[in-house]
Amino acid sequence: MSPARTTLRVALALGFLVGAAACGSDDSSGSQSTSSPTVAASANTSGSADTSGSGDGGIVEQVGGEGADDIVSGLSIEAKASTLASALDSDRDPEIIDDSTAKIFLDGDVEVDGVMACIVVGAIIDPDETVIVVYPNGETNCA
Repeated sequence: MSPARTTLRVALALGFLVGAAACGSDDSSGSQSTSSPTVAASANTSGSADTSGSGDGGIVEQVGGEGADDIVSGLSIEAKASTLASALDSDRDPEIIDDSTAKIFLDGDVEVDGVMACIVVGAIIDPDETVIVVYPNGETNCA
């Protein structure tokens, strides 16, 4: 899958998540935070990736605007993992390990695809969450 196609699918999935979370929000104060989270992705591969989004506000800001980071942060790891699995073309349901850890299963190669997957995952998960991306030839921890 091309990086452009992956980015488009993730942006659409994130837009869906933001919309779904906004509909179910119980915050009646109407206040929104303008701070952007710092998200890091690390991969047990030979490459490295910076997903801090410095300079452009990151994918959350591009998709949802002000306050979108708070909406996405309020979602469960199950919701985030399901959306990520769908956006990254997984044909299996994610496995939830605990309240902050999930596994998603992808085709491909950990050495070739692992860094890109962690960039996508890092744009959505909270700093205290971990998604383990499992490939047929190994796995990558994205935190």
